[in-house]
Amino acid sequence: MGSKLHKRCSHSTDLASSLPSRLLKINFSKMKHRYYIRLCNKNIPPNSKYATLSHVWGNVNFVKLLKSNLASFKEDIPMSSLSKTFQDAIKLALRFGFHYLWIDSLCIIQDNGDDWLKESALMASIYGGSSLNISATGAQNGNEGLFFERDLNSIRTVNLMTQVEGQKNCSGLNDSNGDNSRLAWVCVDGSMYGRACRESPLYQRAWTFQERFLSPRTLHLGNPQIIFECHTRIHYETFPETRTTNFEERGTVESQYHTFRRAWSIIVGNYSKSRLTISSDKLIALSGVAKHFANKYNVEYLAGIWREHLPLALLWSVDDKNGTGSLPLRGPSWSWASRNGSIRYDRLYSFVTTPYDDRPSPWEANDFKILDVQVRTTPDLYGHCLCGTMRIECVSLLDGTETSGGLYPNRTSKTVHIGEGSFSINYYFDDWRDHHKIYLLKIFSRKMMGNSKLSYQRSRNAQWGALSLLPQISGVHNCEEGLIIAPVARKKGIFTRVGVYQTPGYSGTLQDFENMRNKGRLSLENELSLYQEVSGVNKAGDQMYIITLI
Repeated sequence: MGSKLHKRCSHSTDLASSLPSRLLKINFSKMKHRYYIRLCNKNIPPNSKYATLSHVWGNVNFVKLLKSNLASFKEDIPMSSLSKTFQDAIKLALRFGFHYLWIDSLCIIQDNGDDWLKESALMASIYGGSSLNISATGAQNGNEGLFFERDLNSIRTVNLMTQVEGQKNCSGLNDSNGDNSRLAWVCVDGSMYGRACRESPLYQRAWTFQERFLSPRTLHLGNPQIIFECHTRIHYETFPETRTTNFEERGTVESQYHTFRRAWSIIVGNYSKSRLTISSDKLIALSGVAKHFANKYNVEYLAGIWREHLPLALLWSVDDKNGTGSLPLRGPSWSWASRNGSIRYDRLYSFVTTPYDDRPSPWEANDFKILDVQVRTTPDLYGHCLCGTMRIECVSLLDGTETSGGLYPNRTSKTVHIGEGSFSINYYFDDWRDHHKIYLLKIFSRKMMGNSKLSYQRSRNAQWGALSLLPQISGVHNCEEGLIIAPVARKKGIFTRVGVYQTPGYSGTLQDFENMRNKGRLSLENELSLYQEVSGVNKAGDQMYIITLI
């Protein structure tokens, strides 16, 4: 299953230093025609290979490991007492030669909070150390099992033959007379992975994201087809030779993007679209992925954000389609994990690096400096974050109070006319709440390219006929991006984040741009009660102040 043929799949993740705390020992007696299943936590050979199961719990009752049945599970678990999905997983694991299987609801004591916290913190090693993850991708609950009757016509590929006249021995099949060449083509539905996996019931579940990401190999049992994926390739039942590099669908986005920073922003975007039954599990259900990156890049984790990515990692926004409502915050407001709904970095964050070669565009953060960040978590540093503070040195805040009515997660644009040009501010609010007073906290300013248009060029190494579209960019605008913050009542210099803002492009001069900021500063000169402290001055001679985000 790829372990010998693929170098990247030849070993488990380095996080998998030991076996799980508990495993199901599974066997089948041909003589008695009976399955033997029991829970093991001792006397497991250290190099034992095991499989894992990803599944949807659904709204049906099924057998779980509880404090009351822990002792009996160690003796015997009747096959007939298990759900159809669990039974199918046991049979399939045995067919592949596995005698150990890990299933969350049967290997974690479900009515013991301490055991759940302890085991949930080990997901990186549990799934990363497995030899195969069996994914019940098509099942909405445990009663549906792993296997489905399918309409093969809906997933059948189309094969085409084309003839290239006057070319001998080009890649493909040659005519019998050798004068021309015939090329064989397979037409593949580019959305088949999405229909089989991303749109399935299983992948609407947030916990599944890290299960798939961390597992070296995953076998998707679904409708309409079976898919096998590893860290190197994806094999479809209807198209066995698909390469991951051609169909950028693998959850391990590191192979698709050049930098860890871009990879993490995409992980956050994909993960935040999934659902959690318990909203406080948001960081817990991603802790295994976070540990993977922390171990690989030696970076510090701060409630879903990496210290090394600050301050740019603060520029996330809540997707328009998923308004979060007036929900209580989970952890610090500056972390995307404090919000429900889909999170986007591409509104602002992606402008800082181009998607083509990852070179940074010119930007400056002379008016913004993070002095200290503190977070308080559960014993698992990558799990639930209880609270956090970010101490910041900044220039004067601008009064950004919106007076046109309620504030909404979708974009609200405000235009200010300055000199001969105009200056617009795009607001992206985090929730539906109305804030009586808001301020704009500048993070950085830069020159932003504009007036893009599409053109095409031929790729040097591509086959004949391959085209790639590239934007041809001309013109430069002055741009500023930062946070929308609201003061905490009766707490001097303490603010919460309520959104992000951007000046998408300005047609006036840079001096006009600065004049606008200076005009805003003047109105706040006497509001020293707004800040915790008065600091020094920046390189431009502007007064700096200290505030705290919570």
